[in-house]
Amino acid sequence: MLIYNMWPMWVIVVAVFLYLSIKSYKERNAKDVIILMTVVIIFSFLTVRSVNWLYGWNIF
Repeated sequence: MLIYNMWPMWVIVVAVFLYLSIKSYKERNAKDVIILMTVVIIFSFLTVRSVNWLYGWNIF
């Protein structure tokens, strides 16, 4: 599937949102941290699932 071949872009998305969530945490903006970390978790899960699908690794 095409969506699974996009996992390198998802790694960049996870890194950017993780950076933004750490920055928001340092600024003590809890609402933004919750939203950004939710996005990080979702995209991390999608990245792991896509790598599993492409390479046949059975992580989960």
